[in-house]
Amino acid sequence: MKKLIPLLIISNMALGFVPRSFSTQYKQIVKNQLTGTPKESTGKFDYEYPGKLRLEQKGSDALVYVTNEKTTWIKRDGFMPGDPAEVIIHKGSDKGLSNFFDLLKSGLKSNKNYKVKDGANYSVLIFTESSVKSTGVVETKLTFKGKKEFSNITSIDINYADGKVVKLVLSNVKNESFKAKHFILNVPKNANVSYQ
Repeated sequence: MKKLIPLLIISNMALGFVPRSFSTQYKQIVKNQLTGTPKESTGKFDYEYPGKLRLEQKGSDALVYVTNEKTTWIKRDGFMPGDPAEVIIHKGSDKGLSNFFDLLKSGLKSNKNYKVKDGANYSVLIFTESSVKSTGVVETKLTFKGKKEFSNITSIDINYADGKVVKLVLSNVKNESFKAKHFILNVPKNANVSYQ
C-alpha cells in the first residue's frame, strides 16, 4: 500500500490541468477575417490524451472530424440530400486542437510551452515559438466560473498565427472514458474518399 500512494501522487501530477479524457458541448464563434462578421456553429467534442479528438459539428457547417496518433478523417454530408458523403483521410495526427489540449496539461503556470498571465476569473496563455508551430495558436484566454479548474471553463478564446480568431463557449464539461474505436471513423460505403 505504501508503494501505491507515491504512484497515485505521480499519476495525478502527470494528469495535470486537463483531464486524461473528457467530453463537452460547444458553441464556436469564428470572426470572418475580411468583414469581422461572426459565424456560429454548435456541436460536441471528445478528447483523450495524447492527441485524440472526435468533433461532431451541427448546422450548415456540419462535419465529423476524428484524429488519433495515426490517422485523421474529415467527413461532410453530401451537397444535396441523398448525395454521398465526402471524406478526407490523411495519415498522421492533425496537431491542431488535440495538440492544444495536450499542451494544456502543463496547467496554469508558465512553462516551456507558454507563459501565463492571470486575471480574477481568467488566464491568458502566450505560446512559445515551438508551441505556435505545433498548434498554430499564438495566444488563448481561458475564462472560468468560480475556481480555476478545467471543469469550470466557460469559454476559450483562441488567436491563431494566421489571424483567425475563434471563441469556444463550453458547456457540460465532464470527465469521460472512451473505447479505442471512438477515435476511428467508420467511412460510409458509398462515400467519396480522397487522401491527402
